[in-house]
Amino acid sequence: MNVILTQSELKKALLGKEKKPENMKEETWQELNEKSLTAIQFCLADEVMDEFYSEKTTFSLWERLPDHYLKSLAYWLILKQRLFLLHMYESTPSKLTLQNFPLLSMI
Repeated sequence: MNVILTQSELKKALLGKEKKPENMKEETWQELNEKSLTAIQFCLADEVMDEFYSEKTTFSLWERLPDHYLKSLAYWLILKQRLFLLHMYESTPSKLTLQNFPLLSMI
């Protein structure tokens, strides 16, 4: 995403309004912010977009995204670890084993 914003010359909006160049007009800054905000939103999945729809500035959206993805990454790493540690015993029915592992029961 950072590459797309840099290529489109929209990366300045990631720094926030406090770091806005002094020679830039307010109207130009608003356009830059809106373009970069929509560029990021366009790349988000629908279910993620619902959570971030209320963000009005690029800076605020950019600051919240890592928290969201780090939480989901940690969740998937824990599930991966549980999957690798999953053992099926001969006397246990496979259905019972699958019920104890939520990711496999979704398949």
